[in-house]
Amino acid sequence: MRVERSRGRLRDPLSRLGRIAGALFLTLVAVPGLVLMPLFVLKEGLPAEARLDDAIRPAMVLLLVSLVLVTLTNVAGICFIAGAGFVARLRRHRAPPR
Repeated sequence: MRVERSRGRLRDPLSRLGRIAGALFLTLVAVPGLVLMPLFVLKEGLPAEARLDDAIRPAMVLLLVSLVLVTLTNVAGICFIAGAGFVARLRRHRAPPR
């Protein structure tokens, strides 16, 4: 991403990992509440003939799939940043003194 590349390289890997973990936690906590809360409020307010249960189940499945994909993407990013930091550290230790 252009935003991450512009300042992200200047940050240490631990700071970048913390930002990723914080955003992942916020996503895992906030998104289900923002998506499912209105559906459950509507379910309580509408009569049973509206059959809102038929809409809630697919919404839960889509939400679960999207959260799994977000989690996998963030884990891959964490692994990449940790690997890049490890390689950079190895290069610094192996570099001859100037």
